[in-house]
Amino acid sequence: MVREREDVIGAVAEAIRQTFQQENANMTGRTGENEFCIVIKNSSREKLKKVKARFLMAVNQMNLKWDKEYFVETSSGGMVQKMSESISVEECIRRAQVKINQDTRGKDNMQKYSNEAVQFIRHNYYRDLNVQDIADSIGITRAYLSTCFKSAYQLSVQEYMTEYRLGKAKEMLADSDLKIKEIAFYTGYRDELYFSKAFKKKYGMSPRSFRQQMEKVSKTQQ
Repeated sequence: MVREREDVIGAVAEAIRQTFQQENANMTGRTGENEFCIVIKNSSREKLKKVKARFLMAVNQMNLKWDKEYFVETSSGGMVQKMSESISVEECIRRAQVKINQDTRGKDNMQKYSNEAVQFIRHNYYRDLNVQDIADSIGITRAYLSTCFKSAYQLSVQEYMTEYRLGKAKEMLADSDLKIKEIAFYTGYRDELYFSKAFKKKYGMSPRSFRQQMEKVSKTQQ
């Protein structure tokens, strides 16, 4: 668990670094067992609000990209403060406490429901699901789920479900001998042609072409 916690904190730090690499910001490193800071010089409070929003969004996007049974949550705080008279600049210290959340509870209901939707999709993507099914499983309306999910992750429930299913399909195409129609079925698509069109739209090539490409790569590595 300790090693996994270290990996999680490292992943968060990398997500933040990529988000802020174009700005006058830098990571100051760890400040505790599960804390680190982002420092931005000479920033207005309005900009700091935007920084916080981007910070939380970077972590949420990371949560969507990996396939784990938990989510990383962050609590952020900080204020513009004088670091010392010798520096004579104002710096914002934004501290993030990172924790592994095993039971998907969020800091508020919108995050909680969004997390529950993600977990439901991950556990049931192979079924013939729609957004209403997901909302019913959580016990909220479809409209409210859509609002929560968009707020948390900046994409719709349907968009995430499609991305997750196609990601699983890529894994199966590369690592199994299953027929394409079987992979379509096992990733929640009941129409092989629709699956192929969705796959090509996402990755720029058909499932068959992707598999052939992976086979060529595998042969060159042998």
